[in-house]
Amino acid sequence: VSRRGRGSKAVFEGGKWPSWINTYVPKFTGGFWAPEIVYMNDRYYLYYSCSTFGTSVSAIGVATSPTLDQSSADYKWTDQGRVVSSSSAGDVNAIDPSVFKDDNGKVYLTYGSYFNGIGIIELNPATGKVKAGTRLKHIAGGGSSAFEAPYITKEGKYYYLFVNRADCCKGPYSTYYIVTGRSISPTGPFFDKNGINLRGSGSVAGGTTVMVTSGRYIGPGHMGLLRDNGRNLVSTHYYDGNYYGEPKLDISDLQFTHDGWPVISRDLIPAGRYKITNKNSNMVWEAAGCSDQGSVQLIQNNDNGSAACQFWDLTPVGDGYYKISNEPRNESVDLPFCNSLNGINLQTFPWINTYCQKFKIEQLVNGFYVFTSLANPVLSKVIQVPSESASVGTLLDISDFNGSASQQWMLREVNPPAVLDANDIANNGFTARWNTTPEATGYRLDVTTTFVDAAYQTIAEWNFQSGTNTANNGITDNLNKTITATGTAAPVYAAQGNGGQTARATGWNSTVPEKFWEINFTTENYYNLKVSSKQRSSSTGPLHFKLQYK
Repeated sequence: VSRRGRGSKAVFEGGKWPSWINTYVPKFTGGFWAPEIVYMNDRYYLYYSCSTFGTSVSAIGVATSPTLDQSSADYKWTDQGRVVSSSSAGDVNAIDPSVFKDDNGKVYLTYGSYFNGIGIIELNPATGKVKAGTRLKHIAGGGSSAFEAPYITKEGKYYYLFVNRADCCKGPYSTYYIVTGRSISPTGPFFDKNGINLRGSGSVAGGTTVMVTSGRYIGPGHMGLLRDNGRNLVSTHYYDGNYYGEPKLDISDLQFTHDGWPVISRDLIPAGRYKITNKNSNMVWEAAGCSDQGSVQLIQNNDNGSAACQFWDLTPVGDGYYKISNEPRNESVDLPFCNSLNGINLQTFPWINTYCQKFKIEQLVNGFYVFTSLANPVLSKVIQVPSESASVGTLLDISDFNGSASQQWMLREVNPPAVLDANDIANNGFTARWNTTPEATGYRLDVTTTFVDAAYQTIAEWNFQSGTNTANNGITDNLNKTITATGTAAPVYAAQGNGGQTARATGWNSTVPEKFWEINFTTENYYNLKVSSKQRSSSTGPLHFKLQYK
């Protein structure tokens, strides 16, 4: 709050803070942390923590501003004073504020740390302060059980509490990880996937793990969530194990499984087949020569529409990195010998799962993407068209990031799925395959049990995409099968007069919590299955389905 980043204006100038803080945190020295900003009543509310580190002598205050635009004449933060405070180990420690606004207009503040776990209290939405007559309720941890950094969000009928456990703030030795529980009420109780209440002490407390240290990402923590045009983008901080333990910000993707449990992934780009176009030259990636010769260089060329050498398959390989492969030899983009000097040209090479072949794909604010090689994680070289060339045949190479248009790329999915009308789906079955790991998040069917007329609106939410990837060819278990629903012997059809009764899956055992559509193959031709809608149904009965191998 008081420490300014480059070009930013401080809320409270360094060495200065509201006088009320001295009453509740006598040994406060100006080190604010863990701010939270929400928009209410035509203004922004900034909740901030002030504490004596290592104790529960803490307080959460709030300041307001009509705008976040620092160039505006109206930009000014006005402190509104204390919201909550704590003074002993028996209190919920008043740090790490997080505000949740429910659908009914109620607003809640959740906060806490090691000292007596996590609490939640209702706020007055008109003031941003604690609502008169309300009391704090404990919802997770207690007794120095290492719960902190809470965050609550709602998905469907459930409220999800995300909290951190273990040790923060120890650089590459941090053991922070994130767990979750869910409830039908924002004030709990919250239970994990095994039915254990998060309101426990030490190892007794529940929590389904959703994010842990992985690769370079050490001690991920303090989750935030941005819902943006159908995407659920999770923010966390971490220590970069590939860069001397430097603290950094991470962005991940949040989705929910068929049975309503969150899954967090750094794979922000859906697996699929793409054309990759340069912002500066408007030319696309090409495996030079467009032949079946192996180990060729990457060039830029005019988009010829259908040449396989200009199609690139993006496949997640963990921690947000991608394998980028090309037909017809199915070789992957490779940095020869992991040489990370500026100007090194790229080639295709058989996949051997090395750092030389893995790339981070990150989107800029203008919608274009940057491809960063993992070959040398400290240097972080990106793919570019050298010298901002607009010439056909220019070899692609790597260089330091400078923000130029020649280092920016647009992704366009080849043959993107189009929504099908239910009556367009043939009544003699169809062929399908998914182009990522079976049961992977984002590739589930989310259908209701109520469509029994000719409209079949829910089936119309499925869509299909032609594909030529033959990675599953020869796997006998995936060939010559029909599409069925578990619990029935009849194939699932969608044409008028057939789909209703079968799609309802009548005769299923209602006591079995998980029901599945089984997507199988009728021929050796492949199609990619995607889902155009993830809306949940409010109808009764089995609501959610997922893909699985049979």
